[in-house]
Amino acid sequence: MKEYYACVALDVAGSRKLDFQEVENILHLLAKDLNDKLQGKMLMSFRIRNGDELIGVIKDFRDSFRVIRRILEIVEENSEIAFYIGCGFGEVATRNKTDEHISNGSAIIHAIEARDSFLKKNDPKAAGWNKPWKNKVFYYTEEVPYQVINYSLYTIRLHKRNMTSRQREIIMEVEKYPDRTLGEIGKAFGYKNPKASVRNHLTAANYQLVKEMEESLEDLLGFYQKLLQEGG
Repeated sequence: MKEYYACVALDVAGSRKLDFQEVENILHLLAKDLNDKLQGKMLMSFRIRNGDELIGVIKDFRDSFRVIRRILEIVEENSEIAFYIGCGFGEVATRNKTDEHISNGSAIIHAIEARDSFLKKNDPKAAGWNKPWKNKVFYYTEEVPYQVINYSLYTIRLHKRNMTSRQREIIMEVEKYPDRTLGEIGKAFGYKNPKASVRNHLTAANYQLVKEMEESLEDLLGFYQKLLQEGG
């Protein structure tokens, strides 16, 4: 049975005009964070390539979305640097499957195409999904219909973009401390009516809807991988 993987390939936009040490620092930060969170779940851990790229190969398609979500959380909060982020699905055909300079196959090729041929060249297939953001993301593969993934990601990002900073803070606390009640979280924010205040913020942020959209996207990615590995 063929093994299918997801590759995420990231490149710094306009890196030649940026401070090289700053670029290196953010890439090291991303690599360490992702590799720590994905221990045992990668074929090739995230590594810096050519000084301004980051690339990794993931065993589970669903983790590709989690990786992209985490990258965006880090860079949109902590960095003025913008990124092109491509994701592709397929095989890794070389005997050496763990070297960022040697490993190759359709998963890596599709990720690079998503990044370089679609995002960097502002191809209409990718441009529409990325107009609101400086950090551009695109999924591409020849194996399965890919635009439904980009549509789902675009919709999720739009909802998150419309959240207020306070809504983001509350959601962060809810997800960081799942055992705490809404009332306990509300008290930590100093609300007079803590439970109702937190619930109102979550409702206004469409928190439950966004969670369901994220879970549905992960289900789709998992279905695509199962479909491919069972022979289409």
